[in-house]
Amino acid sequence: MKATVSLLRSHFVTLRARYHGEEGTYVVQTSLFPIEPTLPPITVTHSRRLFKDSMAQGVITCHTGNQPHFSINIVSPHKFHLGSDPFDSDGEESHSKLGSRTGFGTGVRQWSCGIALAGLGTSLRAEWGLVFPELAAQASLAMQLSLAGPGWVASGTWGDERASVTTMIGLDAAGVELTLKYVSLFNFRVFGV
Repeated sequence: MKATVSLLRSHFVTLRARYHGEEGTYVVQTSLFPIEPTLPPITVTHSRRLFKDSMAQGVITCHTGNQPHFSINIVSPHKFHLGSDPFDSDGEESHSKLGSRTGFGTGVRQWSCGIALAGLGTSLRAEWGLVFPELAAQASLAMQLSLAGPGWVASGTWGDERASVTTMIGLDAAGVELTLKYVSLFNFRVFGV
């Protein structure tokens, strides 16, 4: 169970509970708004490994609130560890040293596909991404086909829970959206174009 209180954000208290057992992982999360007397939005997620010899997971998410949705996804992460960092000039094997010189030597490559039921926002979605834990960075490219038409989203994040910078470029039938977001423990900013 985790509870976060933030005096400078739009939500005052975020509650999150996580249970991990043999049947999978369950996560329940909600945000409480002090000035709104309505029921808070609740997100329930269940994820489970699909096969014993694969890291592929099935993920079911149900969200209530202003924009309720239900989604089913298959997520397949693959760890990679390059024998030597392609950006290292000496070609020294990485098992003989801690980390890599540039941070691109180890990471997770993942893909996901699924369906989201969200009224007019109902869509089929496919996503491919890279995570570099040494750099606390990740990048992804997603394609979705919704009732409004096709759409593409490219995003990148650098940071962790305490501070991060995210940029996202989205292209769909409504136009192009550029979002830059900076989050820190004491500050929150969103810049959109």
